[in-house]
Amino acid sequence: MKTISALLILLSLIISASCDLPECRNDNPVFDQNPPGSTQYNRELVKQMQLANAKDIRYWYDSSFVHDGNEYMVIHVQGKNLCAVAEVVVEDKDVKGELRNGAGYRGAELKDVHIAARENSGKEILVLKSIGRISD
Repeated sequence: MKTISALLILLSLIISASCDLPECRNDNPVFDQNPPGSTQYNRELVKQMQLANAKDIRYWYDSSFVHDGNEYMVIHVQGKNLCAVAEVVVEDKDVKGELRNGAGYRGAELKDVHIAARENSGKEILVLKSIGRISD
């Protein structure tokens, strides 16, 4: 019985360690002074993503939520000099696919992510256009 318990604990540690985000530090005052999802935050995030080399940006799934009838995903965005959180609207339900309920995918790296900015009622929002694959 002790062996099974020890194996279960070891397995859970391995699984949780495999989904840890790399540590990053934010030096951008816009990200410190505005909440994720706000127009200012989204504009700065889009600007920083455009300045960075797309190959150097990495994405990790955090969670999902519904607000005002829209489905959102929270995605950690990291790159050289970039450490932010994107709250992106999921308009195409097929894009979310496997992540629909988020179960077991928190911390999973997302590959080939495409996020676009769009104006909506005077507010800049981020829209999830595609996810190539999930590296869990």
